[in-house]
Amino acid sequence: MPAQLVLLPSALQPAPARHRFAPAWIEALGHTQALVVETLKASRRFVRALDPAFDIDGRTWLAPGPEGRLDMAAVRALWAQGLTVGLLSDAGYPAVGDPGAEVVLAAHQAGVPVRVLPGSCSFLMALAASGLGGQHFAFRGYVPIAQAERQQTLKRWEQESRRQGQTQICMDTPYRNGALWQALLATLEPQTLLCLALDLEGSQERIQTQTVATWRKQPALAWPRLPAVFIFVANK
Repeated sequence: MPAQLVLLPSALQPAPARHRFAPAWIEALGHTQALVVETLKASRRFVRALDPAFDIDGRTWLAPGPEGRLDMAAVRALWAQGLTVGLLSDAGYPAVGDPGAEVVLAAHQAGVPVRVLPGSCSFLMALAASGLGGQHFAFRGYVPIAQAERQQTLKRWEQESRRQGQTQICMDTPYRNGALWQALLATLEPQTLLCLALDLEGSQERIQTQTVATWRKQPALAWPRLPAVFIFVANK
């Protein structure tokens, strides 16, 4: 089999329900000789859950170093040997809101075929469930931490949403979700529609869209340290 790159989806939860595993994932994983991953610990745990019979020690594993840099020369060397390389992120879909784009681009530049498999992507799932429109959207990723910069950034995104009719999608690390939520409620206009998508595919999953004004009237949310996606659209 000639060299190729396989984009392998992973589960959104650390301990996913078995029924969420697609047979195609297990089949594709079995054909890989090497895996490029976001972090070794999370990826090995997921692979063990996906296929307990998978020979983890018989594969080559590559992950970013302490500075977050991936050895791309080592990745290209795998393809030069004619190996099938799997690309795996810690949660969800690699190279879409997660690391991995440089590996995919390198495959194209090297003439290596890229194979994609269907799987979960948290912000796309949240967008579909929000009711806020997926024809024109911007995935903003992580919001600045500093309070003043965060407020300015959210206000700018809201203005762009109003001007362009563009849905805005953002997130933060779970332990900062409460602070981001408070910033969203304090900064956005009352009639802006705001969706909270919490713990997707998890036991505490909650997806709800309301105006900022309505959210402000509700009791303060308790914020467990769970992944969340925040989506908003400004009314013109």
